[in-house]
Amino acid sequence: MVIILFSAPTVTCPDPLRTPFTSIAFPRPEISNFPDNDDVYMQYSVNGHVVPVTVLHDGTHDLILLILPIGQHTVQVSASDELGNTATCSFTVEHYETGMY
Repeated sequence: MVIILFSAPTVTCPDPLRTPFTSIAFPRPEISNFPDNDDVYMQYSVNGHVVPVTVLHDGTHDLILLILPIGQHTVQVSASDELGNTATCSFTVEHYETGMY
């Protein structure tokens, strides 16, 4: 019998963001320790609610686009593979009104 153990997956989120814009694009979180042949499913939630995202490509990186109302928001990113291994990270986004500091 051969048992193959994989390291726990990791996801690295961007630093906190602050923006006056309703739509925000940030680099796709870095995923590591997933076996190369596994498909990775990404899920994004804002303040505990799963949200749809748009994936853009700027020629170098995949960018994730979210549209957020004014206020401070916690974005949680979850990545899971075909085996059910899951990793999460979170970061904050503050969307402020134009003219505010």
